[in-house]
Amino acid sequence: MATNDVKADRRRSPEGAALVGASIVAGCLAVVFSLPVPVAPREAPPLVVSAAQDTRARALDVAASAQAPSSDAVRSVESWVRQAGARERGELPPRAGSMREEGEAVRVSVEHLVTRHGEVGLRALLARWALSIERALTVDPAQRDAAQRQWIGGFEAALELWGARRAGHLVARGLVVRTLAKARLAVILRRLPAEDLRPDERRVYFGWLARHGRTAPPELRLDAAVDALRVDRSDSAQATFAFVSSGVGGLGAALTTYERLAERGGHLRARNHARWLAARSR
Repeated sequence: MATNDVKADRRRSPEGAALVGASIVAGCLAVVFSLPVPVAPREAPPLVVSAAQDTRARALDVAASAQAPSSDAVRSVESWVRQAGARERGELPPRAGSMREEGEAVRVSVEHLVTRHGEVGLRALLARWALSIERALTVDPAQRDAAQRQWIGGFEAALELWGARRAGHLVARGLVVRTLAKARLAVILRRLPAEDLRPDERRVYFGWLARHGRTAPPELRLDAAVDALRVDRSDSAQATFAFVSSGVGGLGAALTTYERLAERGGHLRARNHARWLAARSR
């Protein structure tokens, strides 16, 4: 039988007809999805943290933790952290004094620690404490001791709120969890959340806040997207900035960013978002 006859028989068979039909459908879908159709921005691209990045970050934290100092100044600051965690869990009575008075006492303790051990010492302690919190999160809640409960405090609820934990299980990489833990510790110590973070952690902190801060004030989320661009110029970070901007009324900035991404090629979604925003900006 000739080759052409074999091909014709295959097309006439049920299996051959189904294959040809599927190919036609797939081709039509590819054409449709490549058409310039205005599409409203619905979500930001995910923050990508590779296994290699996660491994390197853990190694840095472990190395820093090994250099963490130990002194009365350290124990004083640590007690404030654990008190805050216990209070978040309702395991301590309300403050005896005002929040302002307590904040000043915490700041004084941190200043004493930094004077004695330097900022490097404080960052090493944050690494040690973040690792302790990460380990405590893996322990069954019913089996946690008092110290583990105090280290965690209300952090589990925060992780749920920020999309790093679902149904009782961590869904974010360790780098994300420890970075968010360090930011929480910084706030307890009356410091800026990202003040003591490494560059890779800043990328994660601001990038995660911008992408998952759905319950945060819009202005805070936009600030995070802007800060993320300072440490991450990837297409993903720019698309996140455009998405967040479009949600807070910054249509011009969002349109410009999406258009710039579309001009590079390979960004069909950015092109379609740009067309949608252009129509809204008229």
